[in-house]
Amino acid sequence: MSRSAVVYYAVGGVTQKALGLLMLPVTASLLGVAAFGQLGLLVAVANVGSLVASLGLTECCQRYASDAAMLRRIQAFGWRYGCALLLLSPLLALGLARLLPGDLHWLWLQLLLANLAMGGWLGLRLVSLRINNRPQRFFRVIVSMSALQTGLSLLLLLAGMGVGAVMLSGAVATATILIWDGRPMLMRAARSPVGPWRPIVGYGLPLALSTGITFVLNGYERPWLAEAVSLEVLGAYVLVWQLSLLPAYAMEPFMLWWGPLRHRLADRNESVILARVTAAGVALLVVAIALAATAIPLAFPWLFDAAYQQGLQWLPALLLITLLRQIPALLSIGVYHRATGNLALVLNAAIMLPALVLLPLAIIVAGLTGLIQAMTLLMAIRAMLFYWVSQRQLRLPYSTLGLLGLSIATAVALWAGHPVLLLALASVAAAYAIRTLKTGTVTVAAAQWQS
Repeated sequence: MSRSAVVYYAVGGVTQKALGLLMLPVTASLLGVAAFGQLGLLVAVANVGSLVASLGLTECCQRYASDAAMLRRIQAFGWRYGCALLLLSPLLALGLARLLPGDLHWLWLQLLLANLAMGGWLGLRLVSLRINNRPQRFFRVIVSMSALQTGLSLLLLLAGMGVGAVMLSGAVATATILIWDGRPMLMRAARSPVGPWRPIVGYGLPLALSTGITFVLNGYERPWLAEAVSLEVLGAYVLVWQLSLLPAYAMEPFMLWWGPLRHRLADRNESVILARVTAAGVALLVVAIALAATAIPLAFPWLFDAAYQQGLQWLPALLLITLLRQIPALLSIGVYHRATGNLALVLNAAIMLPALVLLPLAIIVAGLTGLIQAMTLLMAIRAMLFYWVSQRQLRLPYSTLGLLGLSIATAVALWAGHPVLLLALASVAAAYAIRTLKTGTVTVAAAQWQS
């Protein structure tokens, strides 16, 4: 992959995230805190629904990128699967409208499910562009999609359509982009035979399940909260939860570079380089968390209505949860450097299955405070479990005490909440990351990448 291709993919992803973040205060203001809570419930449905709609087919395409016949079969299967989801969506929307709390309208859910089904087709189109090395086209599609959805959302929100504006704009934008760019692929898929479907589902389904299990700590709690607290409290919680993910978004350029490279280095047994650059990545994550903990409370009153202010009390804990959630993705190279993703599925299941009972129980006993405490505990156990198993699979010379000390220092600084302490933490972590990366690690890693 050329450097220009990486730039196109990175800028496209950053643009998509940036437009979403720019719309966040506008959406929160125009909807109001109660309606924003309803939107949070719909986002939770979308998190699960996107996994059902995609069925791991994009990952399956990447696995068989060199097999043109298999790619055509996957696209043919995806077309038929998406059509089946569209046909079933009215009944599914009706069932969800009756089951879920929060007075969610059937039409909102119908638009959301239709968008998810079409989104599966769009995902196949985007992965096809990446496989065929067409980064400029990928950039145009992803940016056009984001800009169209953002513009429509703004117009419909200003027109007073409420939560329905967000659902309708998403469905219209996805359909428009598919008609503009994905129509030839879908026509070929409709004419192509599927052939044996078991290999397709057999590869994609475990990956979808592995990702889906993590939903337990990323949206499963919202329907329970909607019953235990008011929609206003839920709306404030959802907003601050989204802001707490900013450090993870800030790390995406690093992970775009480091994600594939670390596997190449692991194949060459470059354990020292792996450990040093990964530790530097953790330090950069701490920098982003400390800066977010400093800046968000200062900007919050200027960006959001007073009804959302109560959510700031949960920001430090949610930022700590973000740190614990990202640590396995950074440090657990041994878990992911395997021929299959089964190990990650097993480890996630070991944490998430007990959480199915623990999280609702925590909400019943102690409300939102109990939920956050339970989530922090579960994330800490998950981080330690992934680290321990990863080291058994691929031992790297990490400074375990140093990483633990940095995590504890972050927790203390977030708990204290003083800007001076947070900025001091950011300065120390940044100095460590820069010193680590300046010792020739990036140069060696870049040489390995080019080779």
